[in-house]
Amino acid sequence: MLNKNMLKIKKITLIALLGALLSAFKFALAFAPNIEVVTLLIIIISVVCGAGIAIPATLVFCTIELVPFGGSLYALCYFLHWPVVALATVIASKWLKNEIGYAVLAFLVTIFFGLQTSITYTLVAGGLRQPDTFWHKVGVIYINGILFYIVHIVSNTLIVLFLFKPTKKMFETLYLRYMGAPNIPLEK
Repeated sequence: MLNKNMLKIKKITLIALLGALLSAFKFALAFAPNIEVVTLLIIIISVVCGAGIAIPATLVFCTIELVPFGGSLYALCYFLHWPVVALATVIASKWLKNEIGYAVLAFLVTIFFGLQTSITYTLVAGGLRQPDTFWHKVGVIYINGILFYIVHIVSNTLIVLFLFKPTKKMFETLYLRYMGAPNIPLEK
């Protein structure tokens, strides 16, 4: 059994490695617009490792994103989106039992990302100066990117549907080998 300090060191290392892994996979698929496996990986990390590892790992990933992209609005939207995906997965995992449920979750969080970025862009463009047209402006921005959103939504749903089960099994095996026990809470 691991002592308390060694367990904390292993968890901090795991968080850093998972954040770097998320970045590596994002950059590996950068050539394909709106095709990504970050959603799948965050869902799996959340299910296998729990919120105590998944949320900090998403924040490491978001911070790494600032290096090549700076404080771009898109990169900053990640700081809201990815921790929410991790938290939503941890909460939903109490009811979701198979890849179909997680594919529906991926579908919903991907729609949320499109709406979140459209709302953020509208706010930054001064959308609240005329509150009566705010949602119209959000709609215009969303429709402007609809082809990208459709690709993103469909690809994330299919990626999770087909890769959830084998990827989860692989992560569970690696987590057990690394930590020596399933989903050890951070506070222990």
